[in-house]
Amino acid sequence: MTTDQGPPISKWVRLVPVAVFAVAAVAHFAVLPLQVIQTWWIGAAVGALVIGPGGALVGWAAREMERNGIDPGFAAIPRLVTSGPFAISRNPMYLGSTVMYAGLSFVVNSWWPLLLLPVLLVSITYSVITREERYLENILGDDYRAYRGNVRRWI
Repeated sequence: MTTDQGPPISKWVRLVPVAVFAVAAVAHFAVLPLQVIQTWWIGAAVGALVIGPGGALVGWAAREMERNGIDPGFAAIPRLVTSGPFAISRNPMYLGSTVMYAGLSFVVNSWWPLLLLPVLLVSITYSVITREERYLENILGDDYRAYRGNVRRWI
């Protein structure tokens, strides 16, 4: 595997959370509405309070990658980033996105996205994260193995 190709992951994978959320919306509106909070504006406020930190984590991780000369998209990874949020999670961008997804559940006032969250997490873990980990181990070797031994996958 060459390092100029990046991880062997389809760019379409970014649509997985959207697809899961769409299934949740269909379940909410066509099967059984399961409201989180009776007053919509309280749910929206709670959701905004949850989405904010998730977005901040994604932004922090992206800036840390850029600061280290790495494109936060699906580009090649020339070196390991272990500073900033990467010191506490190997996947802070996925973690932040998951927090944002959970917050959006409150904004739309439905339990369905939260009930389907485990499906999303398993899907992302096995279709994306494990592939990225193999890629990083192949190109970064012992440095990545040591990092993986010291920093958890999620939190």
